[in-house]
Amino acid sequence: MRADERKRLSAEYVYQADAEMQNAEIMRNNARYPAACFHAQQAAEGMLKAALLAGGIDSPRVHHLEDLMELIPEPQKTRMLQHRAKALLLEKYYLPTRYVDALGGKAPAKVFTLRDADEAIEAAGAIVASCGEITGQPVPTRSGRAVPSTSKGKPATRPATSGRKLGQKKGRR
Repeated sequence: MRADERKRLSAEYVYQADAEMQNAEIMRNNARYPAACFHAQQAAEGMLKAALLAGGIDSPRVHHLEDLMELIPEPQKTRMLQHRAKALLLEKYYLPTRYVDALGGKAPAKVFTLRDADEAIEAAGAIVASCGEITGQPVPTRSGRAVPSTSKGKPATRPATSGRKLGQKKGRR
């Protein structure tokens, strides 16, 4: 893959990771804890792929966060592996948050809790932030500390919303 295509794809992964982190927050705030956990995992996965692409490495089609971390070149790899435990936590949310048969016949909505969602969002936030340093394209965190940029250095824009705040239901302003 050409360098300009890697850069473009990296920016797309960053943009999607931002959307996944927002989705995780919305789901958490609406007591959809399995979905919050899954979207947090997806944000971390996307940012790891963005970091690989930014480092000149084609991102593989895998979902294991630890495997993706191992592919990041030094010196960032050592720093990224400090988040190994967070990656392993998030890996647990890839399948069981979506499939009844992955939990021995229990609905994910009956199993995952607010604490799970908070831990997943926190873990993903740490990985996303570290990857943002690698890519030079930070994604906002719960505190709203950063604004993502496009590959051309301009602030990324979000699609227009209906005027509601994130997580706010229709009719409640």
